[in-house]
Amino acid sequence: MASSKSEFSAGFTFPAELTKGKVYTVRMGYDGSTGVLKTEMLEEGKPWKTIAEVKRKNAHAGFLVDTFSISNFTAKGSESSLLATGTIDELAIATSRSGPSFVDVHLDEGQWRARAFVVAPDDWQLQRSGDLRDWKSLDAVQKPSQFFLRFTDPEPVGRNQFYRITR
Repeated sequence: MASSKSEFSAGFTFPAELTKGKVYTVRMGYDGSTGVLKTEMLEEGKPWKTIAEVKRKNAHAGFLVDTFSISNFTAKGSESSLLATGTIDELAIATSRSGPSFVDVHLDEGQWRARAFVVAPDDWQLQRSGDLRDWKSLDAVQKPSQFFLRFTDPEPVGRNQFYRITR
């Protein structure tokens, strides 16, 4: 983290070698009340290494993300270099006020299934409507899928069905 006053705080994990061909998932969360940025990483869906938390050095009135980047760093001949090649997919940036979006929506043996990246997963429920006016809360199967929440409608899909997740 870098402040507008050029104060810098970082949490490094060395060595941090990523294995070619494996899928890595990263989630970062910032708690404004404590000034702590936490980073979690999964390798093939399982916890990777513990990454040091970053604590803001001085208190300030707010928090603003003005730049986000994914980059390579290489220091030729150095043991502390990062040179990454691969694909970046399913990038999600969310706040406590963010509305979730469905991804990976599909039918599986007649059942509607989707994933959503949400903050506070226990607060959300799946709803279904046939006309976009009357919504029925479902006892949908909800289970974590890496950092996403996976939803499954327990009933077979009928005609003109619409879905949303609400708090």
